[in-house]
Amino acid sequence: MSALKLLITFFLVAGSFVANAQQTYLWKVSSPHTTRISYLFGTYHKVGESFFDSYPVLREALQSSTDVVTEVELNRQKLSLLYQDKPATTDSLRQTLAPKDYQQVLRILGDSSDKVKQLDPESIVSRLQNRFESLNCSALKGTDQYLLDEYIQVLAEKLNKENHYLETVNMQLTYLDDTQKKMTWSQARFYIKLILKQYSRYKKSGKLTCNLADNYTQFRLKYQLDQSCKKLHAEKKKLVAERNEKWMQLLPVLIEKNSTFISVGLEHLHFECGLIMQLRKLGYTVEPIPMLTADAP
Repeated sequence: MSALKLLITFFLVAGSFVANAQQTYLWKVSSPHTTRISYLFGTYHKVGESFFDSYPVLREALQSSTDVVTEVELNRQKLSLLYQDKPATTDSLRQTLAPKDYQQVLRILGDSSDKVKQLDPESIVSRLQNRFESLNCSALKGTDQYLLDEYIQVLAEKLNKENHYLETVNMQLTYLDDTQKKMTWSQARFYIKLILKQYSRYKKSGKLTCNLADNYTQFRLKYQLDQSCKKLHAEKKKLVAERNEKWMQLLPVLIEKNSTFISVGLEHLHFECGLIMQLRKLGYTVEPIPMLTADAP
């Protein structure tokens, strides 16, 4: 698995729900035991830093906090070091694809054939899809250098905030391995050819295919705070509900100690088992904060 795939897939929640949504992803958290204010922010991993910078209240909330909590450290250099010594496997991708398709994959990924040998089928498909979306997704501006979660960590470091991480790299990889079936090279060939067709159509038409990211940036996602988590399918229970339970063992401790800016994937705020409702059950007041652009009246 590559560092780029890690940056994309570490935020393990990509599901979305479209309806009359709360017009914000920022929530104020007040403790009954202290006057300190903390914040809860739901992110979407395929949005860049321009989204964050468009809403001054987000930076104000982060600046007013002493601690910043995110899911996992996204230091690109450290992530690269985890995989740079990974031995090459067999040249399965070259054997799987037609020569023309193989060369196109190398061009899109910008990798050498030796580096591609280190990738498993899931990694190649994920990187191709993410590369395709980054090229044509309206939610990622041309000036964006970071994805949203990574940008929050970079900004926190610049502002001399104390960074905390809810999980380690290995913990998140274990969650992925436990919930995803291994992809065969035959299956990878099907998905790669499909992505290459999408890429070809986009090159000709210029049409955008970023529905999930657009739903996020347009505040079309609903929280469904009254929905029971018992109805969630097994994979989502593991990726969302089980992880929320573990995080709730740490978050109240941090909130009581310092003013804390908590930034996690948006779906971790959804449902009765989401962090909003879990904090409320412990007696915290959790209220939405309107997100307005700088030029809003």
